[in-house]
Amino acid sequence: MSEQKDNKPDSDSLRCSSANYADGTPITPEWLDSIFTSETMNGHCLLIDGYGDLIELYLAEDIDKPGVYRASMMQSEPADLIAITGRVFVTRGSVHLLLNALGHFV
Repeated sequence: MSEQKDNKPDSDSLRCSSANYADGTPITPEWLDSIFTSETMNGHCLLIDGYGDLIELYLAEDIDKPGVYRASMMQSEPADLIAITGRVFVTRGSVHLLLNALGHFV
């Protein structure tokens, strides 16, 4: 006896439908400026709602490797800094994937 499943997409999958994860276009500071709200000494910054607590996401270009960006997150309450290690971001698609994983859709 087979079960028939409802194939309606949930609301979360609809929220990110405009993101193109296969976009292999290199990241540029100008493109980041169009998505991230400000630029600080820590890199391009975007505020993300962490379910009531604001989290700042930073993408900073590697000093030795132009075009390669590394990510870190900072939360002020409770104070915490989280480095996203082992991962670099070089394409627009990879940034969209990161933002999707954090629940922020552009």
